[in-house]
Amino acid sequence: MSLGVVVNPASRRAAAAMTALRAVAAETGWGEPMVHETAVDATGTGQARQCVRDGARRVVVVGGDGTTRAVAHGLAGSRVPMGIVPAGTANLYAHNLRLPLR
Repeated sequence: MSLGVVVNPASRRAAAAMTALRAVAAETGWGEPMVHETAVDATGTGQARQCVRDGARRVVVVGGDGTTRAVAHGLAGSRVPMGIVPAGTANLYAHNLRLPLR
């Protein structure tokens, strides 16, 4: 089972989140996650689509509202579920979904 991760490396909790995701992936037998970082000119849509092309069965986004929105757009219609690790400044999307912010 493949896990794709789209991470905004500028997010305040990105490094800690990636450590936790790698541990969960190892514990669950998903293997090493396919990690794609965002950039100023590539905010997550293309990275999410690349995860799907690479065979990800699920994709986790590590970032804030903008990264989450871009990854959701990239996964739309793919039938690949998206997980969210809130790691941005405001995390309004995660807050509205009542996701834990820590």
